[in-house]
This record gives sequence, structure tokens and C-alpha cells, in this order.
Amino acid sequence: TAYVLNHAETAVCFVEDEEQLDKLLSIQDQVPSLSTIVLFEAGAVKQSGAAGLHDLIEDGRIAAEQNPTLTAERWQAVEPADLAMLVYTSKTTNPPKGVMLTHNNVYATIEALLQVMPAREDDMGVIFLPLGHVLQRMASYAGLYAGSTGVYAERLDKIMDHMAEFKPTVQA
Repeated sequence: TAYVLNHAETAVCFVEDEEQLDKLLSIQDQVPSLSTIVLFEAGAVKQSGAAGLHDLIEDGRIAAEQNPTLTAERWQAVEPADLAMLVYTSKTTNPPKGVMLTHNNVYATIEALLQVMPAREDDMGVIFLPLGHVLQRMASYAGLYAGSTGVYAERLDKIMDHMAEFKPTVQA
């Protein structure tokens, strides 16, 4: 984890719960670029310097009030060739490698995916792969682009229950 966070020069890291926060705090001194940790799970934020998600949302609300055009200025400044994400290879015998994907890469993948598997606004999909998995991430983006609805599976062992409940129209 420290290797990937350092390689990506991570400044802000989001963690799901206090268990993940404890793991991150145990290596925090090994990641000099890390300045902010945001905890998703509601509840008490430990004496760790981590911010709660509600704090981040409130900071955003205040920033938007002070500068109503800030969001538009920032998204309009993004160029198609700008880095959209780093996707790391899974561990092998060597350190993970960060694959740099631009906004152009992501858009072209979405367009290609929708050509072979068209999606509509009235489609429903059940999402079960981790969003760290590039295939699931691209499928999710394609659904968002098409206006489809995606439901996140609670757990992999519940996938058949979710399929019966939500009756997905998109299957890959």
C-alpha cells in the first residue's frame, strides 16, 4: 500500500471505515505526500487527524458559496489528454505498475463498450466487481454515460439474490 501511495504521490486518501483507517495510519509516516485522510464511515473520527466525509462535503458547500463558478471553472479546465486515473496492476513478483489512463482513453473505451453492448436509460445492471477493477470501472462509466441504473451488490455471495430482486437488463 505504501508503495502505491508513494508512486502515485497521493495527497488525499479515502478510507471506508476505522479498520482501514488504522491500516493507513500504520504506514502514514512512510507516505510523505499524504496530507489528508477522509473517512467514509459515519461515526467518530479517531484522534488521527482524519476528516469525516461530512467535513469534506461541508468544506465543498462553503467553497461553492464563496465562489459559485469554481466547479465549472475546474471541470472546464480539464483537457482530454489529462490524466484521469492511475490503475495499478495486481501484485506479482514485481512491484505493481501504475497504468496512466487519460480522459481520452476512458471516453474511447466507453464508446467502444457501448458499440458492442448498447445500454439505454431504462437498463438496470448489478455491479459486483470491485471498482478498483478496471473492467467494472469502465462498465460503470458506460452505464452512467448511457443514463442506466446500476445497483451495487452487497456481497458476492448475495449476487443471485440481487439478480432476482433487481432483474438486470444488462448482462456481460
